[in-house]
Amino acid sequence: MSKVTFNIAILFFLLLPAGALSQQYTIKRYTPSDGLSQSQVEEIFQDSRGYMWIGTRNGLSLFDGRDFTNFHERDGLVDPYVHKVLEKTNGQVVVVTKLGISILGDKGFQAHRIFEKGSSKSIHNAWPGEDDIIWLEYVNRDNFSRVMTYSGGSVQDMPAVTSMPGCEECQRLAFDRNKERFIIETTEGRVWEYKDKKHKLLWKNNTKLINRDLNNFKIVKRKDKKYILKNYSLLSLDHEVLRKEGLVPIAVYRDMKIDYFGNDRHIVIPWEREGVKKILVDRDKTVWIASEYGLYHILSFEFLNFTEEHGLAPNIWSIVEDDKHNIWFGSLEKSLQRWDGSKLENINGYRKLNNEPFYSGGACSSDGRLLFSQAFGILEYKDGSFSYRHYGKTQAEKIYCSPLDSSLLFGFTNLGLARIKGQTEKWTKELSADRHGWITDIAAHPEGFYWIVTSKTIARLYGDSLYVYPYSEVPVRNGYMVEVDSSGTAWFGGQEGLFMYEQTTDSFRKVNIESGMETVNGMALMDNNRLLLGRMDDLVILDITEWKKGSKDFYSIYDASRGFIGREVQQDGIIRDHAGNYWISCIECATKFMPSLNKTGSVPPLLNLFKVEAMSESYEYENMYSPALLINNRPGSITLDHKKNSVKLHFRAVSGYAPEMVKYSYRVKGIVNDWTRPSVRPEFTLIDPEPGNYILEARAVNVRGEWSNISEIELNIVPAFWQTVYFYILISILILIAGSLAGFQIYRYTNRKKQQKFIMMREYYRLQMGKFVQQFDPHFAFNVMSSIVTFIETDDKEKANKYIVKFSDLLRKVIDEDDYAHSIKQEIDFINDYCEMQKMQMGDNLDYHFDIRDTDSLNVFVPRMMIHNFVENAIKWGVKQRSGGGMIELVVDRKNDMHIITVTDNGIGREAARKLRTVSTGKGYNVTMNLVKVLNRYNRKHMSVDTDDLYDDQGEAAGTRVVVKIPVGFSMLESREQELRNRKIKDTSTEDTSG
Repeated sequence: MSKVTFNIAILFFLLLPAGALSQQYTIKRYTPSDGLSQSQVEEIFQDSRGYMWIGTRNGLSLFDGRDFTNFHERDGLVDPYVHKVLEKTNGQVVVVTKLGISILGDKGFQAHRIFEKGSSKSIHNAWPGEDDIIWLEYVNRDNFSRVMTYSGGSVQDMPAVTSMPGCEECQRLAFDRNKERFIIETTEGRVWEYKDKKHKLLWKNNTKLINRDLNNFKIVKRKDKKYILKNYSLLSLDHEVLRKEGLVPIAVYRDMKIDYFGNDRHIVIPWEREGVKKILVDRDKTVWIASEYGLYHILSFEFLNFTEEHGLAPNIWSIVEDDKHNIWFGSLEKSLQRWDGSKLENINGYRKLNNEPFYSGGACSSDGRLLFSQAFGILEYKDGSFSYRHYGKTQAEKIYCSPLDSSLLFGFTNLGLARIKGQTEKWTKELSADRHGWITDIAAHPEGFYWIVTSKTIARLYGDSLYVYPYSEVPVRNGYMVEVDSSGTAWFGGQEGLFMYEQTTDSFRKVNIESGMETVNGMALMDNNRLLLGRMDDLVILDITEWKKGSKDFYSIYDASRGFIGREVQQDGIIRDHAGNYWISCIECATKFMPSLNKTGSVPPLLNLFKVEAMSESYEYENMYSPALLINNRPGSITLDHKKNSVKLHFRAVSGYAPEMVKYSYRVKGIVNDWTRPSVRPEFTLIDPEPGNYILEARAVNVRGEWSNISEIELNIVPAFWQTVYFYILISILILIAGSLAGFQIYRYTNRKKQQKFIMMREYYRLQMGKFVQQFDPHFAFNVMSSIVTFIETDDKEKANKYIVKFSDLLRKVIDEDDYAHSIKQEIDFINDYCEMQKMQMGDNLDYHFDIRDTDSLNVFVPRMMIHNFVENAIKWGVKQRSGGGMIELVVDRKNDMHIITVTDNGIGREAARKLRTVSTGKGYNVTMNLVKVLNRYNRKHMSVDTDDLYDDQGEAAGTRVVVKIPVGFSMLESREQELRNRKIKDTSTEDTSG
């Protein structure tokens, strides 16, 4: 089984002659390197479960949305040349090869040979009929078509089907399953119907079947016109007729192009290479193409790509729409091109004025002038002629046509901002590179002022009054974009990510989008409630309302898996055209984004149990059910014995649209009643459950948010004999017979276990007390007293009193608490008090920060003062020894099945600290590591402590990082931990009663 890779065929010259196209949809190509059985694809079929079956000339491939599973003769195929795949009414998949058929049953594929190797006859086509009959078309030695039936292992020739009156020979066949009839094209050009053992002449002449089986539609040619044949009545190959007749969605190959008829649109996809065998529109309305050069998947029709291979100049920085709805592309390579909707034209009339690069920020004025940013000014185009506005040696960075008063705003690197209306020209020179940074974007606010983003900060322009935000108040210090939505809210994008301006607090709030690189290069307001963001490797559509409500699903990401293949969206690189489409300039291409065609993936994915694995006695997972078997025989229940009670269930939710982004969620009734958070992992593992019956529920959601059906699997864990009632009765009898001997043995065993646990707990206490002495050594107490004296001498009684109180609280927590383990939250509270005391001593020379990324981890138990030991060492031997002090950062996080606590300092490093140490022996660290060893002996999964030295770019010591990893379920000596939990439960119950 090979992993499917993304071969995005945007370089369409692999398929077409160079220069044949000026744009193309995003296409993914599958070849044997992706796991496909062979590159010459003859057939593609989607079964009722959503799986894709791909027949090649050398084997069969099953595509489950993620991987290919291949089948050959050794797997039950009669021969490797696959002509057809179909599905019977009972769900069985039938594979038709040249020499026979293979039916997928309970034991995999069962081969049924019809012709022997070397035979002059071969099967070309097949159709499912009634009463378990399969109709087969085969070709005889004279290359004429004949018909036979297959049923229950028996084959019967049907010569009457192709014996037309007048001794005409059958050239092509088409089968109408609904009416159980054949349509027959003869060598003389006539078309006959065969039904109920009778022939009927349908068309006399000039009719030809171009394709016999294309998604249950047939293309025919009659009197030099092409038609689509449905139910064997002719319909003109015209979009309106097709739409009215409900023949959607379909795709047909004709005249070196593919016509896609879907919903209310007709899309033409140039496809000038021959070898197309079949076109399939799947249940998600995406198009699959079987050809002699591989399997192609048109991911979506939302994105139309223009690249250098399609004739576009490289490094497009400026995209502008003129008043005639043409799109203009300005390149950093000094070229200007115009797209009129059908062809790309090079424009050269400007070169005699100023042959310079085109930069971002072009625009079309209210009077129809095109304005382009260049190195020394503004290039203008109107009514077929160019003119140039020179502004000296300064680059135009931004051109903005104001919706407030139709004025033009020009932003220059060195000159600042120019506002031009008619013959009036006003300058705001503070917004230049040497003052507050050059202008990168401008947006008008409905209240009559402008938001301005510069390379350094953000400003607001009220008439002639300019307010520049202090750098300390602006998180967007490398800004690129600003947009104002319908509510008047301003949104800012830049290298630091996306920010929203909150008017009530006059501050900027970060919008966190988890996936991808956060830099926002381009931005456009899609409607009153959505923002389109262009980032380094993807597009993001942000739902403003959902974000304000605090929803986690407030954005959608469009990357290569959804059809957007652009890389590094350019600054100010998104514009909206008159039709509501968006043009996006990227480093290697320009892309037209058409949200109105955003129709694919609107149906829920189909969820299937794909494979079941159980853990063997060697602790390795072994396959219980093969993927091929599960396609037809999906178990409603799975029974496991006590030796294989850990089970892993693999699911597949097939979605033709962005199949890699389907996510899965699970729950086990009676154990975990809440659904797990959706994840792309298509498997669920249940480890060592108690004997009994469990119901596992699984569901899946595609990238559109459409949830699948809930798949329910019953798991029956059969108990071992010693886990049954009979065993306990037998044991009771044996105990009565054995008497005191058995009791004595049990007593010895129990006493020995208690003794072992007592020894371990005693060692744990010894280590903990040694750690306590190490933490609160005389040096620390001396420093405390010295600090108190210093505060008193400086007459800072309030600080001295506060210091004494802090120290008392800290000491009381250590002395009063008899628990050797407590939660990470309690440990952090202790560390926080300790750091506050240290900061009262060190002042600005100490800064510390706690970053709690996983709040559930705060409830995990750790040995008391373990983390504090690392913090104390970081302050004592790292930060204190560093000139100017330093920073301590404590991070609590969880990754997979591991709680992670990280203590980082930017001190002098361990090597330099060792040279300074004259008193410390490092016993605290040794005690901690011995403590970890004791706990690890008691647990199957081990805790770890790793210490790393940090270095700067020059290789100099830049601090130390200590990483503590605690596995989920790690026990701090189970009996003691349980005692602590019981005590807390009891205390809580007492408080509730007293209340």
